Amino acid sequence: MEIEEIIEEIKSNLNGDSDHDKAYLASQMEKYREHEFGLEISLEIGRLLWTALTDEKKE
Repeated sequence: MEIEEIIEEIKSNLNGDSDHDKAYLASQMEKYREHEFGLEISLEIGRLLWTALTDEKKE
């Protein structure tokens, strides 16, 4: 599976609920930690986590 496909699959499972998305993204980060593209996937998941945070938590 290519990195773009993995990222798209991860994004497709986000539902907009901050708590759900944060937990899901954390589990995906763990899942892909040892993957060939683990660093790139982790960076993208970090970006997605940032967008999942509420404005209050970002401050």
